[in-house]
Amino acid sequence: ADSLILKPEFLDEAISLIKKNFPSLSRFTVYGRTKTAAEQRSINDLKAFKDAGLSRVHFGIESGSASVLEMVNKGETPEDHIKGALKTVEAGLSCSFYIMPGLGGQRLSHEHALGTARVINETGPDYVRLRTLEIFDGTPLDEMRKSGNFIEADDDIIANVNEALTISLG
Repeated sequence: ADSLILKPEFLDEAISLIKKNFPSLSRFTVYGRTKTAAEQRSINDLKAFKDAGLSRVHFGIESGSASVLEMVNKGETPEDHIKGALKTVEAGLSCSFYIMPGLGGQRLSHEHALGTARVINETGPDYVRLRTLEIFDGTPLDEMRKSGNFIEADDDIIANVNEALTISLG
């Protein structure tokens, strides 16, 4: 989902209505795409979201590696992640990233870790959450796995990549 495609006026109206009916609610968050924040939303739009009561934007960046993002057809680049996150923070909104260890497979694991660390270091999100990679039957990544173009990273590789990520963030 990409709630950043909403018009600020609509979000303001929606949050106002929610606050009216549920006055104990105090924090409002949405999922968004960094590319939308970077290219389709002005800083004034993002500030209007904050003024409407939005607290945080959750971005599923998955990776900071251009090769990994291209491989999974994410439709975003590391530069989109950086620009979108920095713009969001500049508007006064909290920023949360979701990343996916293992998404680089065996071949791109190291690049995945280093690129992701770079994006995190350059943006300073308030939260970084890890999501387990699960490959569902019939998906493009499943087809890549079946054809041998994607070899899953085992737990040792993922642990080593997470260690490299931690060191890079240090």
